[in-house]
Amino acid sequence: MSKSRKREKKKLGNKKKRGKAKETGIGSRLNAGPFITNLTLFFLIASISVLVYARVHNFLVKSDYFNIKNVEFFSKVDGRLEKASALDVGIEEGDNIFGISLRKVYDNVKKRYPQFKDLKVRRTLPDKVVIEYEERRTFAKIILGRTYFVDKDGILIGSVRSAEDISGKEALPLIVGLSADGPIALGQTVDNVRVPLAIKVIEKVSARGGLGGISVSKIDVSNPSSATFFTAEGVQIRIGDEDIDRRLNRLAETLERLDIKDKSVKYLDLRFDDVVIGAR
Repeated sequence: MSKSRKREKKKLGNKKKRGKAKETGIGSRLNAGPFITNLTLFFLIASISVLVYARVHNFLVKSDYFNIKNVEFFSKVDGRLEKASALDVGIEEGDNIFGISLRKVYDNVKKRYPQFKDLKVRRTLPDKVVIEYEERRTFAKIILGRTYFVDKDGILIGSVRSAEDISGKEALPLIVGLSADGPIALGQTVDNVRVPLAIKVIEKVSARGGLGGISVSKIDVSNPSSATFFTAEGVQIRIGDEDIDRRLNRLAETLERLDIKDKSVKYLDLRFDDVVIGAR
């Protein structure tokens, strides 16, 4: 093949390549059209959504329709529903139901009502806040400068300021020999060693039916290793802070052959293998 023929074929091939390249460029530009349209549509929808959200949000937080008009306590135990003071739980008059912090309301209720537990705060549209709770039950009295009430978890739930406060609770066991490491505040625990020990002993004695009907009227835990509880008859039961169940078993065995209600017994010491009996 002559050189001139080769040059012509090469030129023809280059033209075909350039033609394909142009066709490819045109196709790319044509395919970009739907992409730009979809992108424009996306931004349009997003803008409308933001505008609608802003309008709805503005209506919800500024409309008087959603201003809080009622605050209620709901008991999880018996279903009792009671009106509450909005100010007591940190809600101001005219507050919007969407503008309040449920966490803040929760913290305020927990602080003001230490006798409540298992709290849950919820909105009920359009204008009500409901506070669900379970009431702590008074378990014992403790003395820390003055007399307080605790539940079985050792939480301080009230204090005695007058005879009316103690009315109906005289029979509650009294825990003495305590100390506070810091400020005393309702809703908190104190003396996290001695109070739990006292509660444990009281609960275990109460749960036993074979102890001759005795109950704890007072328990002194000033020295945990020689913790002593007193029966209604004034008999001292020295139980300490170890092997509580085993020592109560010894007490049960002793009471099968000894009547401590005849006032001849001053104390029983359960801390030894052989129970020590002290006469009056």
